[in-house]
Amino acid sequence: MAVSGPTFELGSSEGAQGSCRYVDGATVVLATASGPQHNPERASSQDAARGGLEVRVQLADRGGADRVLAERTLEEAARGLLAPALDCAAFPRQVASVYCLVLHDGGAARRCVVNACALAALDARLPLLAVPLGVDVVVAAAAADGGDAPRPTTCNVTMDATTDEPAVLAMDTAGEPFDAADVAAVVAAARTEVTALAAAALAQQAAAS
Repeated sequence: MAVSGPTFELGSSEGAQGSCRYVDGATVVLATASGPQHNPERASSQDAARGGLEVRVQLADRGGADRVLAERTLEEAARGLLAPALDCAAFPRQVASVYCLVLHDGGAARRCVVNACALAALDARLPLLAVPLGVDVVVAAAAADGGDAPRPTTCNVTMDATTDEPAVLAMDTAGEPFDAADVAAVVAAARTEVTALAAAALAQQAAAS
């Protein structure tokens, strides 16, 4: 099994409350986070006991025919994992904002956007209950006798990086189905990588303090 090896930098945007530049292969994204702060436009519609989260994603390549759909899909992915991780009860009637720019999509935009947004929120010291970080684990399937090897399965595993043994928050697969016995190995490989990402983030945060 193989796990991808991304690099990232917290505090990469001067003047931003929190930011993260995240690079994984040919995919490069930049996220910033701010708040919580009062938003008059949302005050009347917000739950008085809870805060809100705004997520906006833009693609630097403005020429794609499906650009708007791609941006909305990435926003939903980031919001779906970050919203439950944010302690909205800690800032009632206020809004935390996260913005992410996909500078170049080399095929890993979803994972990079989620991770960059989560790490920017961490860098901004937003009140977090969890830090969702995702990695890809590639499962190489064995070839049948005399046949071609099936296409490897790529599992995108998102975990909460705040625990000693990161818990699985989401798992998506692409490619050929793999044996259920491989699930434990996939989770173990992902946990090792997520733990390393979390340690690197905390080290950067400590160095900047």
